[in-house]
Amino acid sequence: MEHAMTIAQNEVNHLLNDFMKNLGKSFKGNKIVKVTTKHKKLPIQEPRLLVEEDDLEIIIMNCCEKKIKIDNLSKIVGNPFCPYCGVS
Repeated sequence: MEHAMTIAQNEVNHLLNDFMKNLGKSFKGNKIVKVTTKHKKLPIQEPRLLVEEDDLEIIIMNCCEKKIKIDNLSKIVGNPFCPYCGVS
């Protein structure tokens, strides 16, 4: 959730920075409306890395001799389901 919020905030900051830059240019020669765009740019933050703990074990299925990764719970419960050939 934090990662998505940071990416969204960065996009909004980028759009607002561009808007303020272009706003000053569009009213540059206008005598009625005067816009000063001397503002600090909104910061762009680096999003946190998404890291997931990998506690899966690799086993070789007897039915088709292919390697699959399963979690500890599936291993304890019994024969795991083979995603390749459908045998459990």
